[in-house]
Amino acid sequence: IIYQVIAIALIYVCFALLSYLDYHYKSREVLEDTNRVYMQEITRKMSESIDRTLGEAVAYIQNTAFLFSQMDIATHEERMRVLTNAEFNGRFDLLRYMYTDGTSYATDGSYIDVKDRVYYQEMMNARPCVSGLIISKFSGKDVIPVSAPVIVDGKVAGGVIGIISNESFQEEFSMEVFDTQCNLQVVSADGEVEIYTQNKPINIFQEIAQGQEDTGKLTEKVKSDFAAGRS
Repeated sequence: IIYQVIAIALIYVCFALLSYLDYHYKSREVLEDTNRVYMQEITRKMSESIDRTLGEAVAYIQNTAFLFSQMDIATHEERMRVLTNAEFNGRFDLLRYMYTDGTSYATDGSYIDVKDRVYYQEMMNARPCVSGLIISKFSGKDVIPVSAPVIVDGKVAGGVIGIISNESFQEEFSMEVFDTQCNLQVVSADGEVEIYTQNKPINIFQEIAQGQEDTGKLTEKVKSDFAAGRS
């Protein structure tokens, strides 16, 4: 009888344990699904917001560059006056005019050499450009430049650059706006953080690799998911 009681008890214990594990597994699946749906919605909202923000920025810069190309502007001072008006009416933190020799002027008279910048190379090829996140030579802050060439008589005569600081993106993509407690980051395909709502981390793939004990398998999985557009 004692053995029968023990056997029955063990059966109940095993049943209870299996029920718990089944519940725990299903609860985990539900939580993962909930988190996945939540992040997909955040991603959708952020994608739409970035697309709208950068789309408007590119359109404004291209219109400003077209304005320069249509005006008979002979002097640097005249260009700066036109640029000042455009800067006042635009949503950029700073506008600059770029000459073909690589010199970039701000409306306050300061200037720098930008021949090493991607947007300068794109301008010389008569193409607009939305740069990745870079450190501004003017302010030392993280910024995203948006540029367009000024075309006169079929040739590149210069370019207009609009600077959007990451601080501006932080305001637009704040946790309050997106109703989330997450720190939001926009990451390029190579893992570099382009926009962030708090302190900028290192390359996201490096960050994952430093925090894992397997031999890079998780990093490779995240990379492949990025490339395939999977969440």
